[in-house]
Amino acid sequence: MAVDIEMIDAMMEETEEYFSDVTEIAEKNFKHAEFREFSRKVTADYKRDYDKADLFYGKCLAAHEALKDRDITKARVTKLQKAHDAFFTATQALDEGNGMFTAFLDEGVAEKAAGLLVLLTALIKGQQKQVGVLLDDIEDIEKLLKKAKKDVTGAKVQMAFNLTVTAICLCYPPLRGAQAVFVALGTTGARLMADEFLGPTGPSNAAAIKAATTDYVGVAEEVGKIGNTITTVYSTVDTMVSDGTELGKAEKTVAAVRKKLAATIKAHAALMRLVAGSDRDLLRLAVSLEKAVKAAHAAKGRFEEHEMTRYDLLAELEEA
Repeated sequence: MAVDIEMIDAMMEETEEYFSDVTEIAEKNFKHAEFREFSRKVTADYKRDYDKADLFYGKCLAAHEALKDRDITKARVTKLQKAHDAFFTATQALDEGNGMFTAFLDEGVAEKAAGLLVLLTALIKGQQKQVGVLLDDIEDIEKLLKKAKKDVTGAKVQMAFNLTVTAICLCYPPLRGAQAVFVALGTTGARLMADEFLGPTGPSNAAAIKAATTDYVGVAEEVGKIGNTITTVYSTVDTMVSDGTELGKAEKTVAAVRKKLAATIKAHAALMRLVAGSDRDLLRLAVSLEKAVKAAHAAKGRFEEHEMTRYDLLAELEEA
């Protein structure tokens, strides 16, 4: 049978070079520190693609070795051709996985998501409870102020208490808004798994995370402003006590609300110490993550096209 063995040897040299290039990239990705941030479900498919490429490369080598003995038959040439076709298909499938994972690892998507999740978890744990405590304090203060207003005599004093009630109620919207944002941030945390950014919804997930952190920055600013409101109400009540305003049977209630307001001012200050800087850090990380996800998707092309190509190759391999 007339077969150009030198041409086959040259083909196998190219095969070896292609296999080496593709598997080198895969092995580098496997060893990457961020690779473990992806779930086993996702990485297992990638590793199986590697194993298939390795398997068919071995079959290709064995078929070539049989020809190198110069006992060339049509059956052996056909066997090598089939082995090479299967190898090439399997290695292409692996290369598709390389394209996806390399893009995400190079952009540090997993690392950025993990860093954001750490900060987000600490932020929610430290601040959500404190906001709840403040909200309870404001509710208690409102009740005490209303009771004092009811118990005092004199239109002027009642008007003063009426104004303090109106003022303290202005604290509710920012605090309740903060509670809603913390719920949204909790949902955001579930999206911060590295896998969530691989698929076609990756960019929209990253955008949603940035939107939630932007809302947090806004509400943190509003919560900061209520400190002035609480202090103003405290000053009004404190002045009544200091000036010896006739409080009648409301005296004990006023003393209690004054004490509560002083404690709430401290609680608010403690919350704002927790907020200080964390709002900017959270938004900075969210913006960085969104940019990285967009860049990764741009680098690897459309995810759907990569996945469909991979599926088609694997289906072709099954039929081989």
